[in-house]
Amino acid sequence: VSARSNQVTINATATQIVMANARRGIVLINHGAVDVFIGFSSDVTILTGLLLSGTKGTAVGLSTNSTIWGIVSAGTQVISYAELFD
Repeated sequence: VSARSNQVTINATATQIVMANARRGIVLINHGAVDVFIGFSSDVTILTGLLLSGTKGTAVGLSTNSTIWGIVSAGTQVISYAELFD
């Protein structure tokens, strides 16, 4: 198993976090106090996205190889991710 990590600043417009690839899974981690909403297309909104709570260190693991997008209601929020590969 190998891994790759990075950080992304999420904006109030849909922001691509990571492109689709051959990953086995991914962990997303919120770095601050702003809620981030996660989705699988650029159509993600604060009403349709999966909540990554605005608590520093909040994390969610996903078993997907899809493109992942994020959005915040206002301002920006840094998140990090770690992708796992076979």
